[in-house]
Amino acid sequence: MPQFSHLISGAAWSISGKVMQFGLSLVTLAVIARLVGPQAYGVYALGWLALGLFDILVGGAPTDTLVQRRHASRGHFNATFWATLAIAIVGWLGIWQGADAISSWIAGGEVLAAILPIRAVGFVIRGLGVCPGAQLLRESRFRALAKAELMASVVSNLLGIVMAISGAGIWSLVGMELSRVLIVTVSAFILTGWRPGLTMKLSDFTDLLAFNTSTWVSWGLGYLESQLPRLLIGSALGPQAVGYFALAQRLKDQVCDILMVPAYNVVQAGIARAQDDLDNARRLAAGTFRVTAVLSCPLFLGLAALAPVLVPTIFGAQWTAAVPVVQLLMLLGLRASVATVQAAVIRGMGKAHWDMVLAIVGVLLSAILVSAAAPSGLVPAAAALVLGGVLLYPLEVRFVRRLTGLTFVDQTSALARAAAAGTGMALIVVGVAPLLLAHVPAGLTIGLSMLIGAIAYWALLRLFMPVAAAVIEQLFSSVVRRDFGALRTSLAELSV
Repeated sequence: MPQFSHLISGAAWSISGKVMQFGLSLVTLAVIARLVGPQAYGVYALGWLALGLFDILVGGAPTDTLVQRRHASRGHFNATFWATLAIAIVGWLGIWQGADAISSWIAGGEVLAAILPIRAVGFVIRGLGVCPGAQLLRESRFRALAKAELMASVVSNLLGIVMAISGAGIWSLVGMELSRVLIVTVSAFILTGWRPGLTMKLSDFTDLLAFNTSTWVSWGLGYLESQLPRLLIGSALGPQAVGYFALAQRLKDQVCDILMVPAYNVVQAGIARAQDDLDNARRLAAGTFRVTAVLSCPLFLGLAALAPVLVPTIFGAQWTAAVPVVQLLMLLGLRASVATVQAAVIRGMGKAHWDMVLAIVGVLLSAILVSAAAPSGLVPAAAALVLGGVLLYPLEVRFVRRLTGLTFVDQTSALARAAAAGTGMALIVVGVAPLLLAHVPAGLTIGLSMLIGAIAYWALLRLFMPVAAAVIEQLFSSVVRRDFGALRTSLAELSV
């Protein structure tokens, strides 16, 4: 399947870039979390309650719309650019004028009121970059996009560290955020050579409006589902508890970014162009389910097992209370590895309103379960999120089956087998890490535990998924030899 091989090749570049970004972000987060502390980090996290919706309006949703369309004209791109930019400017001015009221509503204090107008500048910057970014995705230029994102990650993380060490406090997080989006936007313009124009018709706006409306609602509800726990936790337990939760959520999201964002981009772009070829679309989805399952299980389950040593060692003893929350959200990340592919299939098939239904159900589940659990503490609130994800899963499976014919077993079997190997690995790490910690420094304990876990996962994978284990061996050999052509070939083999 040439198209699939090409997309997997592009995904390999994207994954490689995300892995390096994760390493950089982890180092930066470790430095800044130590210097800023849970209270200030919680205030910064609360800011997304106000900023997230506008970020969706000027970023994710318009990009999705342009990528999903089979045929996107110059007029569609121009219409998207000017409409998005207008929304971004209005959003920025609204946040600027209402910063004090917003901060008062979510109990963020004077610090949050001060940083909100500056952070909202990111709306305008991101709005400028929507069209060239969408063009890169439509052309499957994942390698170029990965390089741009990696450069943005390096520069923004270094800036954040320098600012934090210089005593900038919460402003170091603001500097990181704005510099990253600025570099990605400028890079997208340079890579594509795209420039906005005035050639557009009213029909270009109306063509995009129906899909955009469903997309905005879906993404908005997804935002609400991710941010609602912060609001409920903050109301019940205060900003410090939000800080613990936000750190755990950030770690989970960073791991998701390594595999889930490339998987989403690949599947949505591929299926959007294979809507009339159901067999091709089915193979693309099934193959991505296998790839993400085999690669995500050791990441999520390994980090959950290592969290009791990893969190206090990297972020400091003041963050120890975040450990059980990290472990629970890593379990939620496992479900996300399948749910992301499912969402990409649904949206790639042009069923944005189905995704909207899933988002509505997800928000309702989060609201009910977290509201009931948050007064009892942070850990019950995190456990409620995991339960909500489990309850939503059958509906996601049903939608994908209607579109592609992939059954519950087709969508779940690879994750179940990889999770069995990952669970065995995690149990070994849980047993080994305390023994190592009693005799060697924490940093060395983490390194040795990761090595033992990797070996254990490979051995157990040979039992549960022998073909995948053989491909993992090829992947490892390719990385050691720095043979990236072979690396992309191995990923393609894992998908079939």
